[in-house]
Amino acid sequence: MYKLHRIIVVVFFVFVAIIATKAESEYANDYLLLNGHEELVTMGMDTTYNWWAMTSPFTKKFRLIVNGIESKAYDKISKPLFSPDGGRWASFADANGSIQILTENSVIDLPSATAFGEMVWSANSEVLVYSYFESVNEIIVTRNREIEVRNRIGTLFTNYNGSKIAFLGSRVGSMVLNVNGKETTIYDEIKPFGFWHNGNFIYAVRSGYRWEIMKGDKSLDDTYTNVIEGKVNMAGDVAAFLITGYDTKSRSILLSDDYYEPLVGKGYDYAIALDLHPYLALYAYKARYRENYYIVYSSTEYYAGTAASDPFFSADGNDLSFVYQTSLNSYFNNNGERGYFPDGSNITDPVAHATGSNTYAFSSGISLIMRYTSTRRFEQSSLVNATTYARYNRIDKRYECLGATNNRLYLLTLDVPDVY
Repeated sequence: MYKLHRIIVVVFFVFVAIIATKAESEYANDYLLLNGHEELVTMGMDTTYNWWAMTSPFTKKFRLIVNGIESKAYDKISKPLFSPDGGRWASFADANGSIQILTENSVIDLPSATAFGEMVWSANSEVLVYSYFESVNEIIVTRNREIEVRNRIGTLFTNYNGSKIAFLGSRVGSMVLNVNGKETTIYDEIKPFGFWHNGNFIYAVRSGYRWEIMKGDKSLDDTYTNVIEGKVNMAGDVAAFLITGYDTKSRSILLSDDYYEPLVGKGYDYAIALDLHPYLALYAYKARYRENYYIVYSSTEYYAGTAASDPFFSADGNDLSFVYQTSLNSYFNNNGERGYFPDGSNITDPVAHATGSNTYAFSSGISLIMRYTSTRRFEQSSLVNATTYARYNRIDKRYECLGATNNRLYLLTLDVPDVY
């Protein structure tokens, strides 16, 4: 029995060695980022080119490392928030009750702070708007001034250049929206979405059973049984919404200065997972009609089988991708062209795609895998114990994820062979 066990173990390690050998392809390169001298607590990446990790050098002490630059040890530290262009970052830190904000090139002391608040970067990546607590009062610091508030709820919003802010407040079972110090009418429920380019705020409100979409203090002149979700692009010149009408159908609404009035889409039994093109008046979402799913790309429908991932645009907006599943197989769809997707993989996990490439990548949890859409060929990184989700680094033109083994941190990469 002991010999049989040893044989099984040997066969297992030979199998692993074969896989590891296959991982050493011409496209794979792995880089050691942290050598494991400190306990690795967590790790992550943004959507551009940054990576970060949190380690514990001592008991109940934490260190933040961003792109290899280490902070000192703190009692408490938050995950870094990166600016939209990836050029800046910020994090809260607490050492013996003294709270600070760490950035890529400075430390901001908050001598009266008793607790962390919230951070948000302006869309132009130039202004950090943040808040902190002084006992029960929250202090919001903008580019122009400081605002003291109580009972703020939800997310903090700022406009393109960080000169305006908006947030929700609670009013005994109701809600109010505060835009740069001015409060709206009290509503039963409010869903905030973002700033329009002229400084108006886009949001949805419910009074009783009736929902409306608001632009500033004016309604879009229609009502719905539900506003499912909405988004405003970073430039603040395109917004889209998913709503449910009185006919129980869910449909899209597009708001843009290019059109005289909002454009209303086709009705479906179900709609969710709205995504906006980064620059143009285009959008995509996941819809269901009867037993089948579809990815709706503005006025175009892509069949998405019996289950589908959320659709996503590439950073330049040239590609729209998603993964879907039929009763027989799974597929990766890019701009309407169908490619192979490995059966048994989780189709809802994030997938990275290089614009103009016939490849995509995902993390299996133990390695980074790049697959070709037109064949069943694939490339694989080395094996690790845990990974982050995959991303496409458009600066270095490669797929990446972080991998950890025994407190050592690696950057796993696969070069994209055919980006053009």
